[in-house]
This record gives sequence, structure tokens and C-alpha cells, in this order.
Amino acid sequence: MKPINSQEHCIENWGLGGMIRKPSVSVIWEFWLDSYQPEIEDLREALFEQLFASLPDASQKADELLNSFEGKVFPDEYGDYATESAAELYDRLTSVRQAVLNMATVMLWHLLEQQVLSLYRLQLVYLPKLNEFQASTGSNKHQNPRYFCDVKDQLIHVGIDVETLPSYKKLDELRLVANSVKHGKGNAAEQLFEQRADLFAHPDSSVKGGTVSPQPEDIERPAAGNGIYVTIEDLAGYFDVAVSFWNEFGKMIERCNCPENE
Repeated sequence: MKPINSQEHCIENWGLGGMIRKPSVSVIWEFWLDSYQPEIEDLREALFEQLFASLPDASQKADELLNSFEGKVFPDEYGDYATESAAELYDRLTSVRQAVLNMATVMLWHLLEQQVLSLYRLQLVYLPKLNEFQASTGSNKHQNPRYFCDVKDQLIHVGIDVETLPSYKKLDELRLVANSVKHGKGNAAEQLFEQRADLFAHPDSSVKGGTVSPQPEDIERPAAGNGIYVTIEDLAGYFDVAVSFWNEFGKMIERCNCPENE
């Protein structure tokens, strides 16, 4: 049998084209792994090597603005206008950088979720045990999952427990971060706070006089860089775990006790 070299060929072989013989799980999996992991790595490269590098340096820009006021005299009612203007610019640019870091988790999580949903619709949906489960429930949620958790819940019925993967705990943290950044206050933020309260503490909290412990209900506009503070190290870890997930998930599928049609 010829190896899969296109998505269309994969779909045809897995039931939509009515072909009798199906490729093995390992052959199918190699195709999807070669598709999904490069998408994650390409996003990582675009963010870390291009986008982040293009962001303005807040300290440098603030210093430049402060220096531009040298020798200028302002009326007393303006106070220390130069210093205050520089500090305001620093805060704005710092928030912009934080917003990009925060929103990068949203991009990564939803890319991964869309990959899982794609794999489900184009391949996993044809697993015999899953067909039986769907037929027995008749639920639209089971037949047309919309979220990662929907697919995860269904795969239990074919012997695939995603929650047992080494990467799952960190991957679920990514999900909570992404949803907290998108929605602000809510269940995701409360769950995230239980796991990573440090993400709610402003990096400059000691400078800004914040001695009260942050709470999830206090977050405001995390998509603008306020209330949740993902670090560059956090984001790098989330990318690592997304790549690891596909390696682990693939091995789990190959070990799955699902019969294949010959």
C-alpha cells in the first residue's frame, strides 16, 4: 500500500471514499504528526524569533523620551511632566509586550484544539468503538464535538485516556491560561488561580506598592496585558508541552486496542 502523502488521500482511505483497505494506525499517525508539529514549531518561530524581537524596548523608549525633554522648562502646574510622561510610556509599552505574551497562549491553545478536532473529524471518528458509542447516544455533542474536552471525553470509550499523558497537566494549564486571557473573570481564572497564583501577580508589584495578594476576580483586561502575566519562560514551556502532547498522543493511539479493517 502506498504511504499517505496528502490529506485528501487520507480522507478517502478512512471511509469517505468507500475504499475497502485502510492504512495502518502507524502510517496514518506519521502523516498527522508531520502536519501538526510543524504548525506548532512555525508559530513558535514566528513569535520568538520575529514578533517578540520587533516589540519596542520599554526602558529604552522611556529613556529616549525623558532625554528629549532635557533643557525644556514647564510651568509649575505641569509638575514633573518629563518624568511622568516617560513613566507613562514605559507602562504602556510594558503592557503591550505583556498583552502579546498573554495572547500568544490563546493562539497556541486554539491551534492545538483545532488540530485535535481536525484529527477527530478526519480520522478518529471512524474508529469502530467510537461509532458504536455515538450510535448509542445519538447526541449531537458526541457526533460533532466543538472543543478539546468533547473529543477527550469520547476517546475514553475507545480506550484512550488523554488525562494519563505526562503532558496533560501542563496542557490543561495552557487551556486555563488561554481562556482566562480571553474571558477575564470566570471559572477558568478561578481554576488557574488554584494552580498558578503567581501568574496573577504583576512583575513590578513590589515597585507599584502592591502588597495585597491578587485574586482572580480582580483581573482586568488580560488581553491588554493587565491581570495575568505570562512570562517568556511560561510560553516556551507551553510550546514544548504542545509538541510533546502529539508525540505522546500518537503512541497512545498506536497502543489502542481498536481493531483495524484489513
